[in-house]
Amino acid sequence: MSSGTPAGRVRAWPTDGPLDLFRGEAAAFKDRWMACETWSEAYYRAVAGSLLTMVCEDPDGPPANTAELLERLEPKYLKTRWAGTAAGQVAGRLSPSEVNGTALRYFSRFADLEACGAVPARGQASWSWEDTDACWVTLPTATRPDTAGALGRVVLLDLMSYMRDDQRRPSRRPLLLVIEEMGAIVSADPATAGAVIEGVERARSAGVRCVISAQTPEGLGDPSAQARLLHGGPAVLAHRMANPEPVVAMLGTQHGFEASIGVDAMGTLGAFGSLREQHQWRLPPRRAATPPSRTGGVGLGRTVGNGCGRSSGEHGGTATDPGAVGRPAPAPGGADPSRTNPRRLDGRPVVVGHNDIGPDTHEAHAYRERLQRSAQAHRRAARNISDPVGRREHEVEAYRAERAIDAMADPAWRSSRHDIEAQMRALDDHDPTP
Repeated sequence: MSSGTPAGRVRAWPTDGPLDLFRGEAAAFKDRWMACETWSEAYYRAVAGSLLTMVCEDPDGPPANTAELLERLEPKYLKTRWAGTAAGQVAGRLSPSEVNGTALRYFSRFADLEACGAVPARGQASWSWEDTDACWVTLPTATRPDTAGALGRVVLLDLMSYMRDDQRRPSRRPLLLVIEEMGAIVSADPATAGAVIEGVERARSAGVRCVISAQTPEGLGDPSAQARLLHGGPAVLAHRMANPEPVVAMLGTQHGFEASIGVDAMGTLGAFGSLREQHQWRLPPRRAATPPSRTGGVGLGRTVGNGCGRSSGEHGGTATDPGAVGRPAPAPGGADPSRTNPRRLDGRPVVVGHNDIGPDTHEAHAYRERLQRSAQAHRRAARNISDPVGRREHEVEAYRAERAIDAMADPAWRSSRHDIEAQMRALDDHDPTP
């Protein structure tokens, strides 16, 4: 590979054979295979949990494959193996139908996983995360949606276990974990969803950086999962969406001024208007619904960047620089690109992008001078006109230009070249100078 990773250390499923999902501690085994199934009743979940605990904590060690796990799910085996212990007493109380019912469920599930090549047949070679430097797992969501969901939950929990297992990952080398459409994987099992989200939230301390993506905020899971993922990471990238409110709400509001001009019942402009200070969205939802960027996306959250693609919550950063996780690239001159321009000439916030300019650039100086000329021209026109409606229009235009000049005094001010060019054309169109 161009990155220098040996070819033998790059794996993909299903291309490179089945996964070895029987590595790690016994407790991790039990959680992993509990997540493989969904349970309509808490009682049956408890029965399966008790049986898997006895199977995985067997004195001979955890099962090595699916066939061995099924062999241990047998009433006589469990009673004999755990005789004289509390677990043996529990095994004696469970009816054969309860044990056999659990075994039947896992037999069916394992058959599905083996049929799609996810788990090995007896004696077949397999691989896991320890055997790779880069790997991809593509779930068969289109052809086997139920099996894909089960496999996805098992794989995610196996990853959470691998991240914190010192025996499986002794070097603690930095990792980058990318999960696409996580809500579709874990939504069927809230317990698994909670465990995975908790693992993602704690991934930073294990040297793991996570990028979570979905088509919409709802694709991240239930409302609780959405809130934890969207607010738990240092950066969020959002593409065009019909309902952006849950995402733009992360930026909160700011104080702003709303100017109005009086109009009578006939639609004639009056001599007076009003100016009101109020809370306004830092990024109006309509701007997120139709972002002006050529890339079709906007950046939100504690760090802001101009991006494209799907709505995503990013927990962490890059594989090459773990310390730079979630940080946008530095802007020219060392300015912080995570800030936004408080107001444009038309009163709308400007989202920062890779092609933006700061207050000390040549374009900004030219724009500031043009605003000053416009403000002065409109003030002169307002003094020299007798029509109250016309005077009011010039005063509003002068006020807007002066507000834009004030905004540019902030060292964090940013705007895009495209917006500056559009504003300059608008100033020329409304220039009152004869």
